[in-house]
Amino acid sequence: MKKLITVVGIFLVSLITMADSAVNLGTITLNPNQANQTFDINATGTDTTEGMNLFLEIGGGTTGPVITNVNLATGIWGSDALQVELGGSSERKVFYAVITKDAGGVTTNGKVATITVDTTGIPGGLYPIKIKNVAGFDSELLTGAGTPLSMTLTDGTLVVPYVITASAGSNGSINPVGNISVNHGDSQNFTITPSVGYHVADVLVDGSSVGTVTSYEFTNVTSNHTISVSFSALPTYTVTYNGNGATSGTVPAEQTKIQGIDLTLASNTGNLAKTGFTFSGWNTAADGNGTNYAEGANYTTDAAITLYAKWTALPTYTVTYNGNGATSG
Repeated sequence: MKKLITVVGIFLVSLITMADSAVNLGTITLNPNQANQTFDINATGTDTTEGMNLFLEIGGGTTGPVITNVNLATGIWGSDALQVELGGSSERKVFYAVITKDAGGVTTNGKVATITVDTTGIPGGLYPIKIKNVAGFDSELLTGAGTPLSMTLTDGTLVVPYVITASAGSNGSINPVGNISVNHGDSQNFTITPSVGYHVADVLVDGSSVGTVTSYEFTNVTSNHTISVSFSALPTYTVTYNGNGATSGTVPAEQTKIQGIDLTLASNTGNLAKTGFTFSGWNTAADGNGTNYAEGANYTTDAAITLYAKWTALPTYTVTYNGNGATSG
């Protein structure tokens, strides 16, 4: 008796016996571009079964994932003769399993086979898996001396996810990153984050610019995609300090303000001093009539600037002398 089985994916196919036996393939989801993916075919029910004929066609028989190996279980069928033949790649690795049992069979409750498949190079998408007849054999469970069980046969869908390849240049990141699997019709969002001092220079989706966005969503995905992002430095502005007549001490080092980011101004870290004056912060004019900035204040303007030490004169007091009746001098 020749048994015919062809399937793909990481999935469990159950042959369910209630009032009747049934094969319901459902939806099978695989990993893209990956070999050696396995799944089991199980038979469950209460009928005694002597054999099984099952032929499943993938993607019309000439497209879709490829079956690379079949291991038939001995637990359900015993240790009688088992035979597997893999077809050519144009048949998507159709295999023929010859399983023989003594008359009377066994209870259909256990694993029939473990299938190994390969999706390397297979485009993402939906592939129909159809229960078929082939070479005069019907898809069926057999009992007794080969009498077919009544079966309900339901086709299924094989899902090979699409791949969105996400990458980012230096000085920033995209999340998620790498090869992202997305099922047919689903959406996938990406978040783009520049490093401090940088901004998004451009975002390319499938090689075309979508601008300087910081997030992007693919919707209703039906093909592979790419998204890549590049970053560039933000403009910077120099803040320079001037001692403005100081008689001792040193001015703080120059600071760099990044566009759009507040800068904390320096304090009098170099102990600037001027005889007869006290240090009163910074001012945008040497004469002190510009804009005042306290030590450690925030500088928010995107422009270069020179800040002058602001000096406040110390109070002065007159000392008067009296000769107190001196007769000369």
